[in-house]
Parts: sequence; C-alpha cells; structure tokens
Amino acid sequence: MLATSPAKEDDEPEVNASESQSLVPSSMGLTICVPEDEEAVEAAVSWGRYVRSKSEATGRCCWKRITVMAGGKVTLKLTEGPLTPCTVGDAVPEVRLQGSVSRPVGQGDRLVKLFLVNGRAESQQNRDQDWAFQPGPSWV
Repeated sequence: MLATSPAKEDDEPEVNASESQSLVPSSMGLTICVPEDEEAVEAAVSWGRYVRSKSEATGRCCWKRITVMAGGKVTLKLTEGPLTPCTVGDAVPEVRLQGSVSRPVGQGDRLVKLFLVNGRAESQQNRDQDWAFQPGPSWV
C-alpha cells in the first residue's frame, strides 16, 4: 500500500510480521535523488522466477531460474505526489511499478520513491513459482 498522507497511514492497521505465512516480500523499492527541474525518468525492470523442472544432466527435479524482462521502458512523469501504478510491458501485468515524488528537498533536488510490487496471486500447487526474485530496476 502506498500511504498518501500521514493521517491515512495512521488509520491503517499495522501488519504483524510474525503472523505472515511467507518470508518473501511482495514488493521492493528504492529511492533516487533527481534534479528539481527533471520532468520525467525512464525505468526498465527485470526480475527472476524459479520453476521446478527436471535437470537435463541428472533427470532429477530442481529449481531453474528464468529471467523476466518486463518488456521495454516506462516513462514516469515527475509530478509531486503519488505516481500512477503502471505495468512495464505485457509480460506479467500483475507486477507493477508504483511510488511517489517528493516536493523539493533543498539544494535543487527532490526524491523519487519507486516500488516493484508483485500482485500475482499465489497458486495453491506451487506458490514459489509466483514470487519475483532479484528485481533489477534501471534508470535511463
């Protein structure tokens, strides 16, 4: 969830991490500092999925990493406030970018917070295959 104001954040119930059934986060973020007059940035995203398959060498089941290149770049307009959540390409529409842009923080800069959020529902049979690992956002 993206908090839009301190008041809204205080109204939300706090999540008890000890009750979580998973130790794998559903989102990962980073903050970048950009010049105050920057109008937009381009972001490209990739991550890894793991699938169970038979090893070609041994014939035994193992985890195989598949790199997901989200398909292209997205231009994010740097208007103060929450960014409109968006997908990057059509590869996995449930995985999206969201975040916020700060007001100027001084010295001619402002902060851009960006999160890669995995909104995929976990399958009942092999939920590990629905997680996103080792995200790789890049800025252009």
